[in-house]
Amino acid sequence: MYHDEEEIEELLFDYLSDLFQTFNPQHMEEVIDLVQSRISQSMGNILSHPFTIEEVKDALFQMHPTKVPRVDGIQASFAKDLGI
Repeated sequence: MYHDEEEIEELLFDYLSDLFQTFNPQHMEEVIDLVQSRISQSMGNILSHPFTIEEVKDALFQMHPTKVPRVDGIQASFAKDLGI
């Protein structure tokens, strides 16, 4: 049983590292070609366009004020208070 925070952190890190590591897969293009796309060409075109400041503002103001949209830990309310 793990009780120490550092032991738990190391165990979790090792587990996720093993889970998500690559083994240098071969023939990925062939495999990808076999997977049916869920995004149409028109959807891809829309998704590849740069977003506007208005879209960012709309998304930000739809968020709950205490949600954290980034890894820096700054809550959505902070950006709202700045008038972004």
